[in-house]
Amino acid sequence: MKIRLNGAIRASIPDCGFEAAVEAAQTGLIRNLIHQKKYDEARTELASALRSNPQSSKLNKLKQKIDERPARKETKDRTSRVQISESFYSDSGGNRSLRSDQFGEYWFTSKISNRVQSQEKSLWSDTLPTSHVLWATDELKLRPTSFVGFVAGGGVVRFPDARTRSLYRTALELYPQRNITLSGGFGRSAFAPTAQAALLDLTGEGWFVRADGAPGNWRFNGGLSRQHYNDGNRSNRQDAEILRWIGSRSFAVAAGYDFAHAHFDQLLNHGYFSPDSYHSNLAVTGIRFRSGKHWRGEYLAKVGAEKIDFGSTNAAFEVSARNSFLFGDWELGADYYYYQIAQSAGPFTAHVPRVILIRRF
Repeated sequence: MKIRLNGAIRASIPDCGFEAAVEAAQTGLIRNLIHQKKYDEARTELASALRSNPQSSKLNKLKQKIDERPARKETKDRTSRVQISESFYSDSGGNRSLRSDQFGEYWFTSKISNRVQSQEKSLWSDTLPTSHVLWATDELKLRPTSFVGFVAGGGVVRFPDARTRSLYRTALELYPQRNITLSGGFGRSAFAPTAQAALLDLTGEGWFVRADGAPGNWRFNGGLSRQHYNDGNRSNRQDAEILRWIGSRSFAVAAGYDFAHAHFDQLLNHGYFSPDSYHSNLAVTGIRFRSGKHWRGEYLAKVGAEKIDFGSTNAAFEVSARNSFLFGDWELGADYYYYQIAQSAGPFTAHVPRVILIRRF
C-alpha cells in the first residue's frame, strides 16, 4: 500500500505542508499496521518512507519500535509455559499403562531458565497387578550466547516397592542457526515400559547425542545413545527422521524417511524389548493444515519394513493424528497413535491416545 496524492491536491499545498501531510499519512498507516501486528508490511512501508524522508523523527521512532520485534521473535521458542498431558497405552501383548506428565519452564531472562518435569505411570497387564512409578526432575539451563547453552539437573524416581534412585542429566547444546539444536550429554533416567519392567526398579545411564531442527519447510531429528541398565544389560540405539513439507502454511503434504536401529548386549526376559539387532526403514507421508484461527492438524503415516535379529523382514507401519486447538495463550492438543511396529514394550500392535493442555505466558 503506497501513499499518493493527486496533482490537484498537491498543487494546493505548500512544499513544507505537503511533506508534513505525506509524513502524517505514512506514520498513520505504519502505526495501524503495527497495531494489527502486520509487522512485515509495516517494515516494507517504513523502508519506503525512510528512503524519501530519512531525517523524519517520527519515522525513525517507528523504526526503533519495529526493530525491537526480531529480538522478541528470536526468544519465541523460549516462551515460559506450563504443560500437562494424559495418555493411555495398550498393546496386543496385554500391556497397559496410564501416564500423567507435568512440565513447567520459566525463563528468568533470555539467558537463564528453569525446567521442572514430573511423570506418574500406572502399569498393569493381563497377568500382573497395577504398579506405580513416579519420577521428578529439575533442570537449570544457561544460554550465555545465542550459539551455546548448558543444561544440568537432577531428580529422583520412586519404584513400586517404594525404593528410590537418583536421576540426573547434563548436556551441552549448540544452536548453529535458528530452529536447529545440536546436543550431547550424559545422564540417568527411569526405564519402565511395562509392569514387569517396573518391578525390577530399572534405570538407564549413559551418553547421548541429538540433532533437532525445523528450518524452512524441512524437519529433521536424529540421535545416538549408549545406555547401561542396572540389570546388567547395555544398549546402542540410532534413529533419524527427515521430512520435507510441500505446500503453504495453510496446507502442505509431507514426504520423508524414518530409520531406527537398536542393539542390546543380552536378550533378557525383563519386560522390555531387547533384541540383539533391530532395524526399521519407513517411508513417511502425510498432511498438515490450518483451519481458521484455532485448529491445526498434522496427520502422518509411516510405512516400510522391520527386521528383528536374524529373522525375516516384516511389514511395519505407524499412523499418527495430532490436533492442536489454539485460544490465545492456551493450547489444547488431542492426539492418537497407532503402531504396527516394535516398541520398548515389545513387537506388539499398540494404541496410544493422548490429551495435552498448554498455557504460555
